[in-house]
Amino acid sequence: MNRRGFSLVELMAVISILGILIGVAIGAVSSYLEKAKNQAYSSIYKAASGACENYIIEHGLATSLDNNATGVVDLAVLVEESYMEDPVDPNTKTMCSGKIEYKMVKGSNKNKETIIENDSIVYRVTLECPGNKNLKPRVFPDGATF
Repeated sequence: MNRRGFSLVELMAVISILGILIGVAIGAVSSYLEKAKNQAYSSIYKAASGACENYIIEHGLATSLDNNATGVVDLAVLVEESYMEDPVDPNTKTMCSGKIEYKMVKGSNKNKETIIENDSIVYRVTLECPGNKNLKPRVFPDGATF
């Protein structure tokens, strides 16, 4: 018997195997994309707390803070004064807004295996990004209490 080509069953088997492989690949890629977006939000939080720290030091606010004294810096101020770049929402590619609250902590504060040194500043960063309505405020340094 002289065959020229594939039978319908062989073609169906190859197509179904390819479909399964594509389905697995799409699932893996989408989980990597979600992790990348979460890391992008995390980097915005860290950049905001670092920019706020520089802002506080350069404006002399750290020396004027008493124990448990607090203050607030708007994210727009940090961007306007070039302490950080515009925070871009990874989902919508639009700008995020928010505020950074800060508090002076005197003495050592031990919490969740993190020791905050004497006379440190603790930051609570609140972001508002159009692409993610479920963002919760984060406290820096990690493990500190606000």
